Amino acid sequence: MATYNAHIPSGILHKVVRSTMPASVPGDGNTAAGPVGACDRILKVARTIADLEGAYRLGAKYVAEAAQYGSLDSSYSGQGTA
Repeated sequence: MATYNAHIPSGILHKVVRSTMPASVPGDGNTAAGPVGACDRILKVARTIADLEGAYRLGAKYVAEAAQYGSLDSSYSGQGTA
């Protein structure tokens, strides 16, 4: 059993996301939206953001916020290394 969103297996993550996300929100982890691993990370972060706000449904605003965090992470990767 997953205790944290980060530990949710991919198959279960997609079932949970599909059951709580409106159809208008793209990016359910398919490869057209990007690499599956990257989509999984974004969805896990989005689910965590929604949880922190007490929201049951995973809306577009949570996915967008999580994607922004992902872009920040990639823009800072490699900095500070010799």
